[in-house]
Amino acid sequence: MNYFSLGEKKDRGFSLIELVVVVGVLAVLSAIAIPSFICIPKRARASAALAALRQIKTECALKEAEAKPEIFSSSALDGYTIETNGSNSCSGSNGLIKMVPQDLETYPVFNLSTSNREISYTYRGVSSSNLKECLDLICSNGIYQSRKIGIDEFRDKFSAAVKDGLTLEEGFYRRGDSIYAIVIGDTWEKAQENAKKLGGNLATINDEEENNWLKSQLFGDGKASNKLTDKLALPGEELRGSSIWLGHTSLQNSGEYESITGEKNLYSNWAPGEKNDGIGKGEKYTIMTLFDNYNRDPGQMMTVSNRQYNTKELVERGGAHIFYGLAEIKTNEIMEVDDDIE
Repeated sequence: MNYFSLGEKKDRGFSLIELVVVVGVLAVLSAIAIPSFICIPKRARASAALAALRQIKTECALKEAEAKPEIFSSSALDGYTIETNGSNSCSGSNGLIKMVPQDLETYPVFNLSTSNREISYTYRGVSSSNLKECLDLICSNGIYQSRKIGIDEFRDKFSAAVKDGLTLEEGFYRRGDSIYAIVIGDTWEKAQENAKKLGGNLATINDEEENNWLKSQLFGDGKASNKLTDKLALPGEELRGSSIWLGHTSLQNSGEYESITGEKNLYSNWAPGEKNDGIGKGEKYTIMTLFDNYNRDPGQMMTVSNRQYNTKELVERGGAHIFYGLAEIKTNEIMEVDDDIE
């Protein structure tokens, strides 16, 4: 005789709905986890190369102090090669000892300066000595991380930037959860560096409404556009410098202009004839125009190479020279009115 206790139920399988839910949950978890697992060996490989370069730095410093022949020892590295003068000399090649990856699109180049023993990196068109940021970028969709800060924290950063001469104006613009400010920068990297000092990055424009609002705030008599003069322009062409660096770039080597912070929804208001094989010509950066002549309208976008307009050779040839960038800082406080200027 079979015996069943009260409340005991016969085993049954999963229903179709339960299976669908389980499969959906597993798919979501996989989408989150798999990129992280894929990134682990990439970060480990770059970290190993960086550690090897730091060892070379220490070894060369010790041999210099002991007046010994300045030849460093080397070992095989996974995916990286040491680039020097061919004899492992601590003097390097052209003042640098480099860790160069076999895959330049996936991994950064690490550089050891033989003059000041500082280690820096070059990655996705960006150069910096912030090595932690470099390793974080390997696993990032964008080039730069973005975070929200409090309005008081921003005001402190902005006051310091004004004091240090890193901004064009002593005021800034607020819309929604964004703050905009014009920063100094005669190259894209310098403008981005100053934007980061404010707690943000160079601005990426997400829709036509934002583009038109920025144009209304920045262009016109008595507004910022009148201050964006070209310090190197030929007589009569000073206002051609009324352009600002943006955060739309092709530094990610994707073949398209994308946000440096990984934002997906971007708005591109290209000027006539623009984005014409810009990447193929080395034009990896974008600017917003704030003048209404030279076949351009205010608020339009153009592609440029980083120093296309700021080289000494081009001063004599005329053209525009870009000295400013538009920083965008995300805050944890949302403005209900979109035209506040402080």
